[in-house]
Amino acid sequence: MFNKIQKSIGFSFILTGFLLLSTESAVSQQVNHHERAKRFLDESGMMHQLREIPHIIMGQFEEEGSKFDMETRQKIAATLTSAFEEEKLVDDAISYLLNDIEAGHIQTVMDWLEHPLTQRMNELEIISNSDSLESSRYDYFENIENNLPDQSRIDMILEFDELTNATDNTVYFIADLYLAMVTAMNPYVPTAEKVSMEDIPIVRGLIIREMHESYKNVTIGMNLFTYRTVTDPDLLAYFDFYRTPAGSWFSDVSYGVFENVLKKATSRVREINGYDNE
Repeated sequence: MFNKIQKSIGFSFILTGFLLLSTESAVSQQVNHHERAKRFLDESGMMHQLREIPHIIMGQFEEEGSKFDMETRQKIAATLTSAFEEEKLVDDAISYLLNDIEAGHIQTVMDWLEHPLTQRMNELEIISNSDSLESSRYDYFENIENNLPDQSRIDMILEFDELTNATDNTVYFIADLYLAMVTAMNPYVPTAEKVSMEDIPIVRGLIIREMHESYKNVTIGMNLFTYRTVTDPDLLAYFDFYRTPAGSWFSDVSYGVFENVLKKATSRVREINGYDNE
């Protein structure tokens, strides 16, 4: 009997040790995936864009909020500040990536992001959007009709927009951000101006249709300006990545991150305003 108990206890210790090791391994894997997702957001530039969202929506509200009294403005601002807290957005983005993590694709994208050509293009994209080139951008757009690039360059830029769905994603982002603000303001506007939560998808569709054409022109014009000094072979090499499975995944997941982040933030607005309890 004693020997049986000894064997039983010994087996229990072995099993417990195995379970502890398995748990530690699972926790370690979760940590690794979390850090990998965070690094991916950093290196892709999405982290910077995520951290800009609270400033963008509060800037929008400053324009729209002037019609409310001070107390109401403060209430709406508090709702938006809470729902769009920077770290909440980052956590939502990481959670989304963890649910849709394609380790091979992420590594392929991160390798591509470290390529000299990609880094050069990223630098051009950052510089072209900076305040320091505002005058140059204005002059370029003012004179573009008289100095159109070759049709081959225009076709390349148009194809790039289709490959990345850049115009679609930009318009979706603007529409979703605006509707999050509308949801925050909704309880405080006159009855005639209220938007039914059930009508939000309809309103979203109307906004997207109204904005799409003008924003496509902006996207195409901005890309023509951004890559104006890049040779055709380099531009094609850069664009070709988006034809690969990893490039297609990168394009899709980039929008997916922001779509999910805005959806979660809007859900927090709804919760604060009590819509989810109706």
